Amino acid sequence: MKTKSQKIGLLTTTSLVVGNMIGVGIFVLPAVLSSYGSISLLGWIFTATGALILAKIFSNFSRIIVSKSGGPYVYSKAGFGDFIGFLVAWGYWIACWVGNGAIAIAIIGAASFFIPELAKDILEQLVFEARKSEYVDVKSGVSARLSITAFENLVSTAERRLLHSGDDKTAIRMSDFTGIIPAITGKIELVYEGEQEGAYNVALTLLGNAIKSLYSEFFPKIEKIEKQGVETPYDEIVSWFFNNSEDFEILDDISEKDLSLIHI
Repeated sequence: MKTKSQKIGLLTTTSLVVGNMIGVGIFVLPAVLSSYGSISLLGWIFTATGALILAKIFSNFSRIIVSKSGGPYVYSKAGFGDFIGFLVAWGYWIACWVGNGAIAIAIIGAASFFIPELAKDILEQLVFEARKSEYVDVKSGVSARLSITAFENLVSTAERRLLHSGDDKTAIRMSDFTGIIPAITGKIELVYEGEQEGAYNVALTLLGNAIKSLYSEFFPKIEKIEKQGVETPYDEIVSWFFNNSEDFEILDDISEKDLSLIHI
């Protein structure tokens, strides 16, 4: 019995070639540039211009060097010799399979996690709070890898929750920031007062100060109530907790489905 050969088809082949030529960078460019606002359009313009120039160069080469296939390898060999052609061929081949892996990682990362800009802002503010804290040794400074390690721990905390709950995707929660405490304690040097306070408590203080610094940019300021009966923007939320007759508990590893059932 003859077995039918499997073919990937024209559409799949075209998508693979286009993905390799453009690179994963163009696919994640919107997410990378989104934090810069409208000026990020310049990034798109420069990227598009570079792609068009590169396409024009390859178009010219295809008219000069005819009846030969091989793309960059053939063009490099014709212009610079066998050795350069050999290097370009290997470099292009490695770039192709590395690019395929990068595309897969980017797709899975985009589908599994949503990391809001506020979370990144809190990590950035955390470094500023550490550098001006009375508990941190300014002579030793704050490690430049604090924000990087904290970000990795933050994502790892969300990954652990995904594995535990079985969800397909999730978003960074405020409770996930407890997972960055080891990153904080391992990347700062404490003075005597900080040692007395304890590394864990200092980390919580720095994290709390970072959140408070950014709170007023997103929510109304919490004013001290001097008279009874004065309305505040948080009356509805406070009254919900007082009037709620059902007990509930929000655990760190609660699933997205169970979390959506808690309505405030």
